[in-house]
Amino acid sequence: MDTKKKMTVKDLLACKGKRVLSMTTVNDHFTARAAELAGIDIVGRGGDNVEEMCVALPDLRSGAPNTPLIYNIPVTYTYPSESETIRIAMLAMKHGADIIANSGNTFARFKALADLGIPTMGHVGLVPVKSTWVGGLVAVGKTCDQALQVYRDTVAFQDAGAMMVEMECVPEKIAAEIAKRVDLLVVSLGSGRFCDVQFMFSCDILGQHDGHYPRHSKKYRNFFDESVKAFGEYREDISSGEYPQPTNTIKIEDEEFEKFMEKVDK
Repeated sequence: MDTKKKMTVKDLLACKGKRVLSMTTVNDHFTARAAELAGIDIVGRGGDNVEEMCVALPDLRSGAPNTPLIYNIPVTYTYPSESETIRIAMLAMKHGADIIANSGNTFARFKALADLGIPTMGHVGLVPVKSTWVGGLVAVGKTCDQALQVYRDTVAFQDAGAMMVEMECVPEKIAAEIAKRVDLLVVSLGSGRFCDVQFMFSCDILGQHDGHYPRHSKKYRNFFDESVKAFGEYREDISSGEYPQPTNTIKIEDEEFEKFMEKVDK
């Protein structure tokens, strides 16, 4: 039975300056369930199309019914117009999202959502969909001008009514100073220790891939290597005849089998 009380937006905002919240991504019912049982404060996910969103959200919601869920709605649908941004945000809320992210969209679009009472999370610093303007997937805010722009963007999201902003790959000192100067929750993705929320991708936490692990990540388990070993052992058991064993098979009474053999070739 679920006993965790789901935090509201008001509850989340009340944590600012009192305790640091935890946040991770969830891709399916399994990771959502595991995150909720572990006590993760906020979970999030994004998708490439609306059809995927409408399927994924109920699955995630069933796994984590009592954890605030952020969904990054698909940019290819939401960038063209304010009305589409609103429509898809409301569709996401209907299917289980609590907070809407829309990485890289305009402040005006966020204000349109906030005016309807939809909680939103903006994105500042390194914004991957616009990373070509800063030279690729690199840290942002290491110069005075860049740092000031990160601050101005954060304030602009606050003025647009956002209740959170993801701050990606910004120097720790800059992120700390900005977090102190705004009322919204600043979510650190590689932006140091002194923000309001710490965010790490679940695939990095669990060690689910054999690719690059960012400097800000910490691998708590090594699911990828363990999965390779498990699949290899499974394959070897099949080759050697170790699997399946009689305990893995379904039995039939001898009498019924004899009847079957009498009739099967008639």
